[in-house]
Amino acid sequence: MVQNLDVQTRAQKDVDEAVSRLGRLPDSREHRALPYIQALVWEVLRWRPVAPVAVPHFAAEDDVYNGYRIPAGSTVFANSWAVLHDETVYGLN
Repeated sequence: MVQNLDVQTRAQKDVDEAVSRLGRLPDSREHRALPYIQALVWEVLRWRPVAPVAVPHFAAEDDVYNGYRIPAGSTVFANSWAVLHDETVYGLN
């Protein structure tokens, strides 16, 4: 947010509006009162996840992907970093 002051300004506005509506700072149960902050947190977690998470899947049948044979029953993992940084979906970071 230091490099994107417009993001910092918008986040502060989100907090200010929530405080104005609620008459106090919202707590963690009231995340819907902070829609921009909530979106900001999700974007940060997409951009820099706290842990590399790849859920194992199993090939239900023999397959070929990009010329590689994947036998039925093989454990496969998606490249979560590549998925979460796909410029065709998210643009340039």
